[in-house]
Amino acid sequence: MDWLSKTWIEEDEIFAPKRKVNNRGSQWYPHIIGSFYSYINGRPVGYESLNERMFYAYLELDREVVRYYVQPIQVLVSTGGKEWHHVPDTLVFRQWSRPLLYQIKESEEDIQDEVTQICNKECELIAKMYSWDYRVIYPKTLPAPLPHNINFLNGYLRTCNYYSEWADKVILRLSYIGPCSVEVLSQSFMDVIDPLHIKPLVYHLIAHGYFLIDVLKTIGSQSIITVNFEMKSALSIKEDFKGELF
Repeated sequence: MDWLSKTWIEEDEIFAPKRKVNNRGSQWYPHIIGSFYSYINGRPVGYESLNERMFYAYLELDREVVRYYVQPIQVLVSTGGKEWHHVPDTLVFRQWSRPLLYQIKESEEDIQDEVTQICNKECELIAKMYSWDYRVIYPKTLPAPLPHNINFLNGYLRTCNYYSEWADKVILRLSYIGPCSVEVLSQSFMDVIDPLHIKPLVYHLIAHGYFLIDVLKTIGSQSIITVNFEMKSALSIKEDFKGELF
């Protein structure tokens, strides 16, 4: 499905958060609550756990993600003779894909109890009714150092004023040089600009998918980069990776 042509005005209203992020009773739970600015959505996004924060940081780097909504809908659940509303975590719109409703959990152990299984069943039914897909994910199972790299690259999503002047030059230089380290590419500009200004721009270009890098190795100055001619996601990984992302 082509989501790029949408204005999202209607969806922004329909899928507005169904509950407010708060830290009530948080002293009893090992999670962190807060918000960050989403460059995809153009507004702050709230999170209630490190798992949610990691997943949203991942989405910010996924070039196929056009829009996502946190706590987007209420799902009516009946347990023990009582009815109540369950709120799934995220609804994600990826270009050329069906919307995907996510539930974020710590581990597979968290979905074994009867109430959670009922919630998942109802979420699956709602997703099917709207022609969405539904998935339960466990961000903490991502292999090291991928979580570190996701957080690292998120720190370089913001655009600095001078980037527009140098971005095309940096991309062109790497296309001429070929695969090289972040340090080598940055130092190649030392005759015209301080390499310390080029290095954050290189990370910015990685975060936005213009350069490819091995995200299964800790990203740093000695990381090897190449031009992403196919414009794959910044989190594209080797074909021999046996795990699953999101």
